[in-house]
Parts: sequence; C-alpha cells; structure tokens
Amino acid sequence: MGKKYKIKHNKNDELEETIDESTLSKKELYDLNKERKMKEKEKSVKKVKNKKKKKNSTYKTNLAGRIFAIVMLILMIGSVIATISYSFNR
Repeated sequence: MGKKYKIKHNKNDELEETIDESTLSKKELYDLNKERKMKEKEKSVKKVKNKKKKKNSTYKTNLAGRIFAIVMLILMIGSVIATISYSFNR
C-alpha cells in the first residue's frame, strides 16, 4: 500500500500583480514602495523571532527552591535515622 502525501501550499505563492510604474504618480509610487518594504520587514522579523525561540524546561526552579528541597530532604532522612535509632535503644 502506498502512502498519500499532501501537497503543502505556501501563502507566499500568490501571484503579484504587475503594475506599470511609469503611469503612477509620485505619491502612489511612494506608497507602493513603502508597502513592499513593510512586507519585507515583517518577513525578516518573523524569521528572527523563529530563530530566537528556545524551548525552556517545564521544571525549571530557582536557587532558593533547590536549597529548600535539599534541606527538607536532609531533615526527612535525619528524622528516619532518629526514629530507627530510638527503636533500637528501647
């Protein structure tokens, strides 16, 4: 049996309209160039954001939390040892 593969279509594959720039006024040319620059800037910002994303650990704790956990573990172990030694002395 063969696998069926889906073809992914990119949003960027849209056809751009060709505009005759010689017939446009200066303001229209300015607006058109500004719009193109904004699109390019958005694309570059998206690329930078994707590169900066970093997966953080779910169980990340600060130093105080670690110290507290270690102290409580030592106290629990000491409590168990004290209980056992008390039962042998009786």
